[in-house]
Formats: sequence, C-alpha cells, structure tokens
Amino acid sequence: MDTERETLIASSSTKSWLPLLVIVVLFMAATKILRPAAVAAVQCASEAAEETVDVVMLSASWCRYCRAARNFFVANNVNYCEWDIELSTRGAALYERSAHKGIPIIYLGDEVIVGFDHDQLSRSLASSDLLPSAQP
Repeated sequence: MDTERETLIASSSTKSWLPLLVIVVLFMAATKILRPAAVAAVQCASEAAEETVDVVMLSASWCRYCRAARNFFVANNVNYCEWDIELSTRGAALYERSAHKGIPIIYLGDEVIVGFDHDQLSRSLASSDLLPSAQP
C-alpha cells in the first residue's frame, strides 16, 4: 500500500513540473531561433588597415553590445574593422591607452562612442555622410 501511495505522489509531483519544463524548453528554443545570427567580426589586419576604414571598434568576443554594433555596421554597409581587446596585442594596447573602460569603444573620425546606442551611432554616421540618413 505504501508503495502505491509513493508512486501516486511521485506521479502527481512529476505532472506538476511537466508544464514548467515544457515552458522552459520552449523559451530556450525560441531564444535560439529568434536571436539574430552572429555576424563574423571584421578584424583589423594591421595598423595600416585602420587608415582605410571609416570606423574602428575595440571589442571582445563575449560582449553583446559589441555584437549589436557589429550587426549594425554590417546591416548598414559601414566600412569598419575591429580590434579584439583580449585576442590582439594592438587591441589591448589601444584599450589600455583609452580613458574609457567600457566596450565597445567606437572611433568615428575624431568622435569616440562608448557602448552601443543605435540612435547615437546612426546620427554620428549620418552626420559624417556614412549613412544615407539617420535610421529611426
């Protein structure tokens, strides 16, 4: 009798967790599907490469704001390259010399933008004639 009761209790507690488990699995699947595809970073090949692009970004592979900026640049055909501050000596040196301690650090001519703000970046690129007009 105790075994039947224990089985019944175990069965009912499993049933109460099942909807939660389904929701968690669906949420995880949705975030994978709905997450924008990662865009490959355009790494600066050399210091000379910095002179041939319109925008230089200091980034890190794990940084979601860097990824958002990268996606923005690619979607808007911005001529850019980036230095990974953890994987490249040049990137680490530029970051160390910078007065800013957040990433991404985006250099657009003489302007420096720290972090990713879609509207600010759109305005800055548009004012430098690097975008047709500010994006909403």
